Amino acid sequence: MEEKKKLIFTEDYKKADELGLTELNRWDDGIDHHEMSERLVKFMADHDFNDYGDAMCIKTGGDGDNGEHMMYLMDAFFEMLDKDNTNAEQFLKEEMKKDFNTRQLINQLDAIFQEVLINLMDKFKDINLK
Repeated sequence: MEEKKKLIFTEDYKKADELGLTELNRWDDGIDHHEMSERLVKFMADHDFNDYGDAMCIKTGGDGDNGEHMMYLMDAFFEMLDKDNTNAEQFLKEEMKKDFNTRQLINQLDAIFQEVLINLMDKFKDINLK
């Protein structure tokens, strides 16, 4: 059987793949989820439901739910960190510090857009578009 060619864009995936963590048949082999995968998906489900109108509709109650699938994906990531002797919780905290504030960025872009729009409207106010 021909081996499937993988398109690898991140060093983290490459490392997890090299460690054999991406090819595990977690469901069939009954491999438990990593505790950080469960914690993060449950948080995301609550946050999405309570603050974003359930836009992603994250579910974890049964086989094949999207939350369950996300946990399997995250399991490989967190197990890679474990094998690399990296504390997953500390890693996430450090990464979150690096993250920019999305809402602040959107507000800044909105203010710029409104200023540009007002300037354009002022510039072209005398043009009759009939």
